[in-house]
Amino acid sequence: MIDLSKQDLLEYLRYNKAEGTFTWVKSPAYRVRVGDNAGGLRQDGCISINLKGTSIKVQNLVWFFEYNSFPPSKIFHKDGNTCNNKVENLTLVEGEVCYTSLTGRKAAITIKAEFTLDGITYTKSIEVTETRTEQVIMAGLTNWLNDMKKENL
Repeated sequence: MIDLSKQDLLEYLRYNKAEGTFTWVKSPAYRVRVGDNAGGLRQDGCISINLKGTSIKVQNLVWFFEYNSFPPSKIFHKDGNTCNNKVENLTLVEGEVCYTSLTGRKAAITIKAEFTLDGITYTKSIEVTETRTEQVIMAGLTNWLNDMKKENL
């Protein structure tokens, strides 16, 4: 779990709800200036903020600032853009994901998931080929949700 208190977060960060972003109100390091945008892009496409030796995904911080607790499960970006951390673009994904085959650095994975999205429970098997496991899950869920939206238009 995250070892930072709400007081630590409020001491260093200002949350912009309209943009789903953070700026520094106190410099955490000599190269960071007050007023700078907080966070950097990770290899998995998410933005994270490093503070007091802890790296936190911005989507988790947005959830914390909105709901006063860190998310109990994974957060899914509804539009598939992991840099769009506006609260209305975030939702919890709950449930199990089973991986059936992993080979080396490239993964051919069947995702069998039962999860709840905005209060509705879905069950789906998705086969996706990607290089990183988390990207596989998000790519599969994004493709499936986009297909569901098209079907329901």
